[in-house]
Amino acid sequence: MIQIIRETHDTPESVQRMLTLAGGKNLFAEPMYRAIWGWNRLTWIGGKKVATLGPYPHRGEYEHAFVVQSAKGEFIQLTATIAERIARAIECSRTIPAAKRRAALYGREAKLDKEYVDWAMDVMDDGDHALHGQPFVTVA
Repeated sequence: MIQIIRETHDTPESVQRMLTLAGGKNLFAEPMYRAIWGWNRLTWIGGKKVATLGPYPHRGEYEHAFVVQSAKGEFIQLTATIAERIARAIECSRTIPAAKRRAALYGREAKLDKEYVDWAMDVMDDGDHALHGQPFVTVA
């Protein structure tokens, strides 16, 4: 038998309360926003005796909106204040026209692509010292 051991966390009540206040409730009187620990969303897939997708989400499903971490990808403890600001930022973003949001998204992705290409070119330029300035292919 396979036993899965993984770390899970419950959302602090203060965080969920703040998300509910900031985002309101849906048609089912449930919070529009919720905070979850990423490992809590693992699900079984495949196999003959386990449903691949699980039941149809007849009441809707939540969508990933934000990861709380430092600029270097380090862990940051989620607080009620952080949760409130994230929810309010999402609510505020709903007032921005779709075309403007899309343009900002494409602009951000283009900037990230350029940064990656610049980094890759720098790495490749650093490698030319390996042949001491000689060409990679000898021309006779």
